[in-house]
Amino acid sequence: MGELLKVRDVARIVGVDATTVLRWIEKGYLRSIRYPSGTHRIPEEELQRLLRKAGEFGKVFSCMVVDGNAVSLDETAGLLKSMSVPLDVRAYGSALDGLLDMVAHRPDLIIMDAASDTVDGVSMCARIRSREDLASIPLILTAMETGHEIPANLEEEHVLRKPYSASRLEQAVRDALGLKPRRRTRKSGAAALNPG
Repeated sequence: MGELLKVRDVARIVGVDATTVLRWIEKGYLRSIRYPSGTHRIPEEELQRLLRKAGEFGKVFSCMVVDGNAVSLDETAGLLKSMSVPLDVRAYGSALDGLLDMVAHRPDLIIMDAASDTVDGVSMCARIRSREDLASIPLILTAMETGHEIPANLEEEHVLRKPYSASRLEQAVRDALGLKPRRRTRKSGAAALNPG
C-alpha cells in the first residue's frame, strides 16, 4: 500500500473543498481508512483511481438535484453516483435551499423536478434563466409522463420523463454537459460499454 493522504491534501490535489472529499467518502465514491478519532486517510492508489476517472473527462462535474419527493430524490442521486461521468452530487428537497446553494456554489449541472409538493421546478427554472450569473447552467427538468406540461418557453431545456432508467439519465446528463455518448464495443463476443 502506498502513502495515506489527509482529506485536505486530496481536496487540494483534486481542486475541490475538503467537505466535498468527505461527501465522496460518505457516499462511497472514494475509499478511506477511518481512524478511531474519526479522521480519514485516503490511500494514494484510491486517489489515483479517482484522478484516472476524472481525467477521462478533464474534471469532476458538480451536479445539483432538486426534488420535493424524498424517494425520487434519493433514487436520482443514487443513479447519478453510479454513472461513468464523475459527478459531485448535491441533493435538495427544497427549492429554496437549492437556489441559495446554487448562488454560493455554482453547479455545472442542475437536475430539477418540474412539479412536486415542495418544488416548483418550472418557476425555479424561469428564475435561474432570468439571472445573468446562472442562466448558462445546463438544466434537466424531470416530469411524470402525464400531467406535467412543460411551458413553451422552457422547451429548449432537457426534459426527462419519469420513470427513467439509469442509461436514459446518463444520456441526458451527457447531452446537457456536452459530453460524447457512451460507445458500445465488442470484447470477447460480448458488448461492453466504454466511456467516450
